[in-house]
Amino acid sequence: MGAAAGRRLQGARLLYTAEDAAFLLSLSRSELFVLLKSGEIPSVKVGRLRRVPHASLLAYVERLVAEQGAAPAAEGGAAVSLAAGRPAGETQRRREDRPR
Repeated sequence: MGAAAGRRLQGARLLYTAEDAAFLLSLSRSELFVLLKSGEIPSVKVGRLRRVPHASLLAYVERLVAEQGAAPAAEGGAAVSLAAGRPAGETQRRREDRPR
């Protein structure tokens, strides 16, 4: 896949790493793994790698909203969108990079 094709698909990911899924849900990686282990958020294995489907993240957020009776963010009940993902150029800081 060329560089142009990669840029076009940037917001259209179907599977996320645990770190990216946690970032999108504003959770820690550990909290996400608790939800994955309990089955609250379904995940898949691709070879030896654990990945979280985009649809699983949407379903989890929609379930939270329905359970808590939260009002829709936009008039007309617009669907929750996680397609944007992490802003371009932003990387998650690793534990060793964090100030002490």
